[in-house]
Amino acid sequence: LVQLSSLNGTVMTKKENRLEYLTNYVNHYLAFIANLAKTGSILPMEALGCSNIFRKIMLFFPPSLQINLPAHVLEEYLKQITQLTCHFMKEASNSAQRRNALEDDSTTMFVEAFEHMLEAWVWVLHGSNTFPGGCCYNGGVEVFST
Repeated sequence: LVQLSSLNGTVMTKKENRLEYLTNYVNHYLAFIANLAKTGSILPMEALGCSNIFRKIMLFFPPSLQINLPAHVLEEYLKQITQLTCHFMKEASNSAQRRNALEDDSTTMFVEAFEHMLEAWVWVLHGSNTFPGGCCYNGGVEVFST
């Protein structure tokens, strides 16, 4: 899934093809995230993979392309970036408090997942004037309030 999030280059040269692929990928990825959420928790290794996908989508499919996603898909996508950033930050913090953080792989994985989400946020905030009004501000406030 991580490799598919960065599919790019000569495989998809037309904007229409890239948008169609991105729309399909994000729709299915959001369904995957929803199914993970139904389990009640995201395991550390899953967190690392999920965050890496968000980071790669932001890197390979810039905001100028993402704004062409259907409105409900873009809204849910940005909502999930916010929710998972907050979740991974809380998990990293809670895990570090419960265990010896230097010797615990789960803490390290949640910290890395949080870092990946922050990298995705850099792209979101860099393109904040591109995204619909308020979505970046509200999500940013929620992350920094957590």
